[in-house]
Amino acid sequence: MITNKNYVEQYKLLNDKNKLYYESNLSIFNMVNEISLFINYLKPKNILDYGCGNGVLLKLLKHKYTKINIDGYDPAIKEFSVIPNNHYNMIINTDVLEHIPKSDIGDVVNHIKSLSNNVFFCLHHGKAWTILPNGENAHITIEPKEWYHNLMRNYFDIIIPLNARNPINSIVITFNINTLDMKKEKVVLAFSGGLDTSFCAKYLTEDCGYELYTAIANTGGVSK
Repeated sequence: MITNKNYVEQYKLLNDKNKLYYESNLSIFNMVNEISLFINYLKPKNILDYGCGNGVLLKLLKHKYTKINIDGYDPAIKEFSVIPNNHYNMIINTDVLEHIPKSDIGDVVNHIKSLSNNVFFCLHHGKAWTILPNGENAHITIEPKEWYHNLMRNYFDIIIPLNARNPINSIVITFNINTLDMKKEKVVLAFSGGLDTSFCAKYLTEDCGYELYTAIANTGGVSK
């Protein structure tokens, strides 16, 4: 086991007690859109969601990318407790490292590196709302992004820090990118100019990250 067995047991107990702990929320759907930019760029044949919990993000990505083999791994979830392959074209690691004791994070990052050079890390730098059965905050390690960057440089040749939507999060990728090739998904919105579609335009661009095009049609209306 690459992580502290006592904490793995804590997360097993937490999952048994509260099945909703790993359930999706709006941030999961935003995460799918962010990760998709890098999946579309790398065009991997297989992906591992390392620390997948109950597999909410995993299921969304599988639904979106039906031609890519996407596996999940989480030592606290029986269904995902074994890694199916020994190498992946890309690894996703979202809101995971803060759940691991500081003394074990280096071993976990090294294990991730042994599976792939192309990793998308999403880090959280604050306390969680959830408390473990032993009374500890579920975010065992709370460190600034620079602490993680320095640690990751011990294992990866490339470390590119990126801003996340939420300032309490940060993103790190371990592969070079050409931003000219990072194409956003395009959406066309039938735009009326009213409050509802104005809100939709803001939501689709700022929250979902889509490249938005609006369409306005003259349907005749009322004439005098």
